[in-house]
Amino acid sequence: RLELQNIFLQFCDNVYFQPPASLQMSYPAIRFKVADRKNKFGNDIVYGQSRYYEVTVIDYDPESEVFDKVSMLPTAKFNNAYSADGLNHQVFTINYK
Repeated sequence: RLELQNIFLQFCDNVYFQPPASLQMSYPAIRFKVADRKNKFGNDIVYGQSRYYEVTVIDYDPESEVFDKVSMLPTAKFNNAYSADGLNHQVFTINYK
């Protein structure tokens, strides 16, 4: 997770991992959280695991460069986009280690 956070810090200064609802975020921002883990099985044992993160890029600018940078990560899959409270949100799923 820390490696992924360091990648995001190259795109944006405000990166938050599973922030509490009470936290006042600064924008543009990248908010991410654990979304899923998928095990790979062989001979009834787990021999590998994929970790998936839900990554939300939040910015006032609807054409933010941060959106573009996250979307170009190798395993990024665009899920949806929406606006709330004058901010633009784009949501991705990223498989990272």
